[in-house]
Amino acid sequence: LLLLAVCSLSACSEDDITADETMGEPAYVLSPGEPGSVEELIYEFYERYGTYVYYEFDDVHLRYEWTSPWSVYYVPVQPDSEEYVKRMLTFLQENIFDNYTDDFVKRSLVYEIYLVDSCKTATYTSSYSDIAVSDHKYVIANVRPEMEDFTEERWNEIRNAVFNQFVLGFYNAAPIKPTEFIASREEGSFIDDDDQEDPLGEYSNMDYSWHLIGFMGPKVMAWGPTMLYPDIEVDFADYLTMLTTSTKTELTNLLTRFERVRERALALVPYLNNTLNLNVVETQNKNCPEDPISENFFSQF
Repeated sequence: LLLLAVCSLSACSEDDITADETMGEPAYVLSPGEPGSVEELIYEFYERYGTYVYYEFDDVHLRYEWTSPWSVYYVPVQPDSEEYVKRMLTFLQENIFDNYTDDFVKRSLVYEIYLVDSCKTATYTSSYSDIAVSDHKYVIANVRPEMEDFTEERWNEIRNAVFNQFVLGFYNAAPIKPTEFIASREEGSFIDDDDQEDPLGEYSNMDYSWHLIGFMGPKVMAWGPTMLYPDIEVDFADYLTMLTTSTKTELTNLLTRFERVRERALALVPYLNNTLNLNVVETQNKNCPEDPISENFFSQF
């Protein structure tokens, strides 16, 4: 819902960029910066992915309020917040983008990321958002002193918010959808009982119940004991995470014990490899070097 006004851009500071007027669209050459500086980190991020990161910019580039019929507000990063900028960018790098090859991230990530103190994307709620999205742009909040006190759970919330938008971006951009994977979803929309016990005691009642019908987990609690099926995009993201960040031991156990999970995983792997050009084996090996899968791992099932 966030609408951004982006004109001629200024990056970290005007001294750090120069416009390349030979290009069809404005381009900027970032300064490498001093060793250990936030400018160096932003420069390296751009070199890896081709994405510009901004934390100081005029409000003409990202308006404080835009009304469309929604009102969207943000608070800019406060002065002298370079260490918080570095912490957020390092967190995103290590907990999301390092999980994939540089080539895949470069093809899939937005062109620009704006880091802000906070943002609010709807007037009907008093809560603030971790991320707002517009055309090829992310606005990522929480770059402020309070981040020093964030719990692991809070960091996970931020990670999940950004990761979900990252996955949603390349999923929606793909001209071909994983039709076989989607068609393999269990019919229905919810289950009323997640209390089935794993006879081997390896999984919680909830995980075991959902794995039996081919999901990694539910969407949200609806009412009472009722649990909703995850949306297709969330379902896709759950499987992507499972396939690329689980160890060989974990994957082998899941695909051996749960027929529906195995069926759906084997339907998705060719799509990831061939349509999205995301090498599942290479990505899993990158994330789990201590317990990697082999090239022919999935052919055994």
